Amino acid sequence: MSLTDERIQIIRALFQQDLEGVSFPGVDHEILEGAQAEADARAEAVERARRALDEAQAEHAAARAELARLCELGLGYAEVYARTHPELAEALAAIPSAPEPKRAKRRREPEAEAPEAPAKRKRGRPSNAAELPFEAAAQA
Repeated sequence: MSLTDERIQIIRALFQQDLEGVSFPGVDHEILEGAQAEADARAEAVERARRALDEAQAEHAAARAELARLCELGLGYAEVYARTHPELAEALAAIPSAPEPKRAKRRREPEAEAPEAPAKRKRGRPSNAAELPFEAAAQA
C-alpha cells in the first residue's frame, strides 16, 4: 500500500468512526465510501483492460508468426517455381534473407572454488645430491 493509499484508509476510518454522522460540504462518510467504490470499480476496469491487452498482444504475436510461416512457405514454392520461370529470379533475389533466430544468452554461473590440485611431482631422474641410506653406513 502506498503512502497515499494508507492516508486515504486512515481518513476513511476517521469518518467512519470518530466523525460518524458529521457532514462537511461535499464530504462525509457516505460520500467517501461512494468515492472508494468508484475507485475500486475503475481499478477493476483497468485490470480487465490489462488482461484484454495481454490477450490481444498474444493473439497478435500468434497471427504474425502464422503470417511469417505462410510467407516462408510461399517463398519456398516460389523458388521452386522460378526454376522453370527465370524471369522471377531477380524478384526473388531482391528478398532479404530471413534473420537468424535469436539465441538466448547463457548466463555464466559464478565459478565454485576449484579444489586444490595435488602438488605436482617432479619429472625426470632424481638428483645425485640425495644421500642414500646405505652410502652413509659404508662411510662409517
